[in-house]
Amino acid sequence: MTLKSLLGLSLCLILLPNTVLSFGMGGPGTCGTLCLAEMRSYCPTCYTQQVQAMTGQGMYFTGTVPWANASPWWWQTGGMNYSNFYQPSPWSYTPRYSGVMGNFYPGSGGMFGAKPNLYIEGTANTDVSVRVILKEEGSNWLASVPAHGALGWKGKLDNRNFLKTDRGDYRFIYYDFRMFGKQFQDQEGFCTQKENVIPRIAQTMNEAGFNGVEIADFLEYWSVKFPNSENYCVYPQDNRQLDTVLRLEITPKPASVQRLLFMVQVQDRLVKNGKKFTAPPKKEWHPMPSRALASDRNSAELKIREWGIGFFGALR
Repeated sequence: MTLKSLLGLSLCLILLPNTVLSFGMGGPGTCGTLCLAEMRSYCPTCYTQQVQAMTGQGMYFTGTVPWANASPWWWQTGGMNYSNFYQPSPWSYTPRYSGVMGNFYPGSGGMFGAKPNLYIEGTANTDVSVRVILKEEGSNWLASVPAHGALGWKGKLDNRNFLKTDRGDYRFIYYDFRMFGKQFQDQEGFCTQKENVIPRIAQTMNEAGFNGVEIADFLEYWSVKFPNSENYCVYPQDNRQLDTVLRLEITPKPASVQRLLFMVQVQDRLVKNGKKFTAPPKKEWHPMPSRALASDRNSAELKIREWGIGFFGALR
């Protein structure tokens, strides 16, 4: 430990003897940092404890804790408050109600599509337009890169299959959404232990026709973002289910579309109470063969592949 760290720790122990310190563990009542004196980043839980400790010792003051930054406007929605860098979202771990805390998101519905990636493959210099239609009343966008807007995504493919837009060049389109998923299926899928869930999803993606780069994108992001659980059950949703929630309008008409959203349930929610997604799937899920569409004559023969991960709301 450096001299600076030791001085910061000493300051914490002298002024804040009752403060819970966390050495990167992120436990209850902590923010996963050593001390504000050392880290100089805002941590609302630690900030509250420091105010209480100093007030209790008669150290009244105005403004902020001397060695801490003032609370930024965004602190109530960020990972500093919910410690969710290693979680998919603000997450509740209450037994039997584990899931996404939907009160922090607009819209309604108890399912959350987290980071679907949409890839476009086709002839270079092709003008492409992609628009997503939210079909369920109450469903809502959570995020989109680039911005979707009312007209969708428009750009030109380059020879790398990047979509070139006035906002930049994108290897894939990314978005999040909130939905009801009333037509989603929970009869087919698989259950597995924590150490196997990521490799098993990657294997399923490979069987469904996703290429190495697309699978690597999944591995890079989700290997550190799954909520903590000893076991998971995964219920894949393909074109048949996703088209009932989000319909894609693509110009020119693509030669093939492969969509896949893996809805993930944690062990605490597998209570077998008769509701959907509370029991393990009854049989193994296998991808449908890629279905060729009747594309426009002389079109760029576009191929669309989209994968995503979904979770359930905590109050579902």
